[in-house]
Amino acid sequence: MKICPICEGKIDGRWCKSCFRFVTPWELPKGTHINERHSQVYDKNCEYHNPTIKYDKQEYMTPGYENKIYGNGKRTTQVRPQTQQRPQQQYTRTNTQNNQKKNNGGAKTVRVIIAVYVILMILGVLFSLVPIILEEVGGFEAIQEYVIEMFEDEEEDVEVDDKEEYDWYMDWEKEEESEESDHEFLSAIEPLYTEKTEYGEVYTYYDASDIQGLEYSCDDTHMDMNIDDFMDMMSKVFTGYDITIEGYVGEDSNYKVTSESGWEYVRFDTIYHAECEEFYIDISVDTATGDIHFYEFGSYNATEEFYKAVDLWFEAYLPDAVTTEDSMSAYLKQLGENTGYEVTESDEYEISCFVMDEYVSVSVFPTY
Repeated sequence: MKICPICEGKIDGRWCKSCFRFVTPWELPKGTHINERHSQVYDKNCEYHNPTIKYDKQEYMTPGYENKIYGNGKRTTQVRPQTQQRPQQQYTRTNTQNNQKKNNGGAKTVRVIIAVYVILMILGVLFSLVPIILEEVGGFEAIQEYVIEMFEDEEEDVEVDDKEEYDWYMDWEKEEESEESDHEFLSAIEPLYTEKTEYGEVYTYYDASDIQGLEYSCDDTHMDMNIDDFMDMMSKVFTGYDITIEGYVGEDSNYKVTSESGWEYVRFDTIYHAECEEFYIDISVDTATGDIHFYEFGSYNATEEFYKAVDLWFEAYLPDAVTTEDSMSAYLKQLGENTGYEVTESDEYEISCFVMDEYVSVSVFPTY
């Protein structure tokens, strides 16, 4: 079973529909339960329901332990015999309790009276001071003018302080409206099929050949280069390498997702896979325009040849990717000894590095 390392949801392949990106999935053994009920019917031979000999010393794991503690479900209650009291003692105790209740009730009444008296005294003093305060400040009209001026000043401050955020919101709203109107071009082609998720989102999938004839790009972020530019860059850097490349597009790679509230998001995706003996390169491309979403260098058995190829690429096109004086290969090797995963950002791109044992992946995204 495969799960996304970011949202930890189940995925098929390497595309996560929740994160809208390609990831390196975590492989979990079959039979692993993630946020699922532990079924005694389908998993009755597990260690919990059928413990092996290593659990025999844990008495609470053995069958019949509940009956040993609680019996067969029947509980017995021991009734303590009541001792008879003489009538005189019983009368004396009851009489004392009644007297105590009467005394407590009288004390509470006195406390309530005192509290009411104190409150009335305080109110009387406050009301006597009202005319003096009004005379000093100039009456109710002066107070009203002061309050109005205070609120007007606060409104002016808010308008000045939030102007930048307000302008950003208005620009974003205009972009959203234009994007929604741009999606009208999809009405000119027939979808392959439509499915609805358990969260109410509707996915509409389209054929890649129909998308290629459109002049509109998807809503994902794109780099300032297309697949042709990337091929030219590869030929300049990887001279002497035997690299084969082919495009792949699935029937669920080009789609529009619509939420219950009406928000829409369109993604067109074609994967170009370049294969070398020592490494691979995956390039995510907009099916309609050919613009690149992101690209990834990876190797399942990283060798010095893989690290050499990564260094050649980053020295040629992303020389500032590593902030230290070390090369990208040195950075990746050090990362594998520490955390294993790290993301660095700049004004133009985001680099995601992942190292686990012999597997190494370096992905380059545009800055969102």
